[in-house]
Amino acid sequence: SPLERKILSMPVRFGGLGLPVLSRLAREEYKASCTVTRQLIDAMMGTESSDQGVLKKMVDERNKTREQEYQAILSECDTKLARALGQAKEKGSSNWLTVIPLRKYWHRSLNP
Repeated sequence: SPLERKILSMPVRFGGLGLPVLSRLAREEYKASCTVTRQLIDAMMGTESSDQGVLKKMVDERNKTREQEYQAILSECDTKLARALGQAKEKGSSNWLTVIPLRKYWHRSLNP
């Protein structure tokens, strides 16, 4: 369902799996690329822009957008799912999804 797809596309820290919707992500990434590239071109040409906090603003804006999307998802879902998403958002609850395995265990199979 569309709601499930939205949940799966959310970052792990918001209870999703971080599976992006590429058609939507492409617009955001293109805009970010143009912004960063403009700063690099200005620096190479010796006409550096006065705004050095552009990257921080971009990250803050992206985090704000993700939080708004999370709140919109919560308003669409039932109480049971909303509670599960709230628990998944708690600090430390999603660490196991983002852990990188140690090199010495790469050869082991996780299947029983």
